[in-house]
Amino acid sequence: MRSMNKFVLVAAVLLLVAGKAAAGSFSDLLDVKKPNLHVGPLELHPYYTLAEAYESNIYLVPRDQANGVHVGGGVLGSWITKNTLGLDAVLPVGRQHRFEGGYEFEAQNYTTQSSANDNIQQKVRLSYDYTGARGLSGKVSDRYINTTDPAFSELITRSHRWQNQAAVSAAYAPEGNRFNAGVDYADTVHKYLDPALAAILNRSEQSVGVKGGYKVLPKTNVFAAYHRGITHYSVVRAAGSPDKNSKSHSFDFGVEGDILPNLTGIVKTGLHTRHFDEAGANGQTKTQNWTYGAQLLYQPTARTAVDLSFDRALQESISGNSRFYISNEAFLTVRHQLPYKLTAAVDLGIAFNKYPEAQTTGGFTANRRDDLYMQGVSLKYDIREWLSTTLGYNHRERNSIFTGQYNYEDHVTSLALAVKL
Repeated sequence: MRSMNKFVLVAAVLLLVAGKAAAGSFSDLLDVKKPNLHVGPLELHPYYTLAEAYESNIYLVPRDQANGVHVGGGVLGSWITKNTLGLDAVLPVGRQHRFEGGYEFEAQNYTTQSSANDNIQQKVRLSYDYTGARGLSGKVSDRYINTTDPAFSELITRSHRWQNQAAVSAAYAPEGNRFNAGVDYADTVHKYLDPALAAILNRSEQSVGVKGGYKVLPKTNVFAAYHRGITHYSVVRAAGSPDKNSKSHSFDFGVEGDILPNLTGIVKTGLHTRHFDEAGANGQTKTQNWTYGAQLLYQPTARTAVDLSFDRALQESISGNSRFYISNEAFLTVRHQLPYKLTAAVDLGIAFNKYPEAQTTGGFTANRRDDLYMQGVSLKYDIREWLSTTLGYNHRERNSIFTGQYNYEDHVTSLALAVKL
């Protein structure tokens, strides 16, 4: 398997530079400059990544007990070979029109219980952007994902699903005017192929909203937004379980653009109200929650970048009678360019997921809460502008303040070689 992957990688590199280094040595190959792939105004950006990783807990289950008891497939590690091949395309048409598209194919192969874990994932994206006169702009986009969720054991294999989101938006921000406004609509469909999961997870989510802003500075905009949401499940839940269909109202207020010197992004806070079609186990049909979110980029120097994101939001749930849970997440990435074409990165993440309704498992009744932690480090070496290699390590851990069956700890060490034109 590994010999085949090495052959595929070498073949891909040779094909990308065919005609320029076909008869040269490997050192000649590395001297090849990044090709300029154009077909008229059409830009093409193919890429390929070969990654080899070892994951210590592929089923994400708690530690095996000394008495022989284990959850799901038990703690099993595996070497994972990942081949990713993709193509991005950009087509500008004059100054007002821009088309973009992309396709990605990824194959993952496991050395442990491969029949349950080997999988193929695909992504497709298409978009059209319009930039008109007098500050009028618009966008139409579609994103499709065909993927799988991790297996729980060799017998309970990966869950195949697909997701598609179609969206359209329009904005009006005339030059020289501090006021701006916009509208947007999105329709997202989730579909699982397994009938048991389809009955509780297949759904469509629709959102329509308006946004108004005022530029307090040339590149700093304060805004207020309202969105109306509708979630409709394809199959009504079994008798005794409440219907999960709902309608919601979201109000957000925030600031975006240049927030402080060297700090750009968006920060917002708001109120989310959700009305369910039926009362839940606690007799309630309405929930109201404070939400917030941010995506920030801080660049103190030309060589250092800090990405920070955090949010508080409602997520769909299938745990017990809880139709949703409240997630509180924060992620931090620090990247620094070192000498000798090296880039070091540190990733940190934390999340607290709280479920609103009590559930009973193994005779124990409580409101479930999951605490998740993530740490990672990586070192990237740019061999050439179009060729790089990355060594990385990630650690993930979940502690459930409810029952130990949801706990897990996972270590992933990886080495990747990437070609991007």
